[in-house]
Amino acid sequence: MRRVTIAFLLFVVATHMAHRRLDALKPQGPTDLRETLPSEQALSLLSLNYGEVVADYYWLRTINEFGDSRKHHARYPNLIALTQRVLGLDPKFLTGYSFAGTALTVQDLDPTVSVQLLERGIRERPDSWQIPYLLGFNAYYFLGDYDRAAQAMALAATLDGAPPITGQLATRLAAQAGRPEIGIQMIDSILETIADENLREEYQRRRNILSIELHLSWLQEAIDRYRQTKGECPTTLGELIDIGLMHDIPFEPLGGSYTVDNCRAQTTSTYEKLRVFGGKAMP
Repeated sequence: MRRVTIAFLLFVVATHMAHRRLDALKPQGPTDLRETLPSEQALSLLSLNYGEVVADYYWLRTINEFGDSRKHHARYPNLIALTQRVLGLDPKFLTGYSFAGTALTVQDLDPTVSVQLLERGIRERPDSWQIPYLLGFNAYYFLGDYDRAAQAMALAATLDGAPPITGQLATRLAAQAGRPEIGIQMIDSILETIADENLREEYQRRRNILSIELHLSWLQEAIDRYRQTKGECPTTLGELIDIGLMHDIPFEPLGGSYTVDNCRAQTTSTYEKLRVFGGKAMP
């Protein structure tokens, strides 16, 4: 234990000095919070046989980055690099993959990095259903890659501990790409595994937006049927109930209300439509 502690302290000192040297070599503005970190290869060499100990050091830095309000407002400039180093040094670290699958998708971070790390996690931790489950969700939600999502969910469904709905989601993803109700079901399952309150709020926000998209699709279908039957557009959504096309108008989760205008279902709430990375709107 003493040798491990000494090695860890020596590494921390050496890494700190290396960070200061690297940061001194680049110009920094008053609000520049991005750090120049040693490469994963360099860390592997420096850590000798204490990779997991060094990974713990970078894990603490990763958690600190995620909880820092300044880094939050700066869109977490070091979060991806720190997480990559944690998992590079300790590729069996299950909590690190869960973090990569959730935290690395906020604040407009590139979700392809999260997907890549989760794919590594499947190879390193083939016993974990959570890793392919998160991969399936991120491939569906952010990349719009439904085939990849379906394969990941199908793998998760074969592993011990996976929620019963996982197999159903895999089948539906393979058959019906881009359906918002699939995303809602995924989020409902994921929420139980997320302890961080900020992440839970983010996933709840995503669920609310998916719910609006689902409700608008229901309402639009009823409006189109009304127009086919009556030969005109309804002036209020209540008219859809009057002729039995809907039992009631769904609750709008962002606090607005649903309306109809020129035969189009709308909401009074303002929100950014969910998009896959790169700006393409989800179907």
